[in-house]
Amino acid sequence: MDITKVQITLYDSGKTKGFASITFDDEFVVTGFKVLEGPSGLWVANPNSKQKEEYKDTAFPITQPFRQVIQTKVLEQYHAKQGTYEPQVEVVQERPTIDVSEDDLPF
Repeated sequence: MDITKVQITLYDSGKTKGFASITFDDEFVVTGFKVLEGPSGLWVANPNSKQKEEYKDTAFPITQPFRQVIQTKVLEQYHAKQGTYEPQVEVVQERPTIDVSEDDLPF
């Protein structure tokens, strides 16, 4: 299952910084994700509803790796919408060049 679209609505009130909707495989949308600010920085809360006296997640990833994929994609889009996103750039070291003259070749 691929995340094909993430829509962010910015909202700055207390710990809540925004809301997200995620489209999976261009066929299924889940709304109600929240971008929250906690002691360790921003994180993504799953959609939930109040049942009796507590909140219960109504949609959630089953595995930790997929939870991380959702968090990464939502926060990337959140920062992009805020204008604070800087994509991770892979630094590639160039190979050193060696000057070789024709006199150095064995043939």
